[in-house]
Amino acid sequence: MTQHIMTHTGERPFRCQQCDYSAAQTATLKQHIRAVHTGERPYHCGYCDYSATQKGALKRHMLKHTQPKIKVKKEPKKHSCLHCEYVTINKPDMTNHIRTHTGEKPFMCEQCDYSAARKHELKQHVLSVHTGERP
Repeated sequence: MTQHIMTHTGERPFRCQQCDYSAAQTATLKQHIRAVHTGERPYHCGYCDYSATQKGALKRHMLKHTQPKIKVKKEPKKHSCLHCEYVTINKPDMTNHIRTHTGEKPFMCEQCDYSAARKHELKQHVLSVHTGERP
């Protein structure tokens, strides 16, 4: 209790032997020596490699491991067509949609000169025209 009262009076009788630091309480001086001079970190986290010079610092760190994590779900990014009102959250769908405006048909049949804007259209073509199957 006497040491605690010294924190209010400004009296700092506990002096560091290695520098000019002084403290009102012996515990505060010990923390200083650990943190500044010895590098001792006696408080270790049971979940990761973290260690601390003070018990309070370890307790604050432990909250990262023990508090329930609140996940904030972000709204998915919307992709809007520059040529019409089409909007999607799926980028590959937008890539396919743009082909309706550009006329691009990158999927080519190996058996004839047919080409398609979408891969599934080429598959349907091959099944119905070249194998005789109905999709």
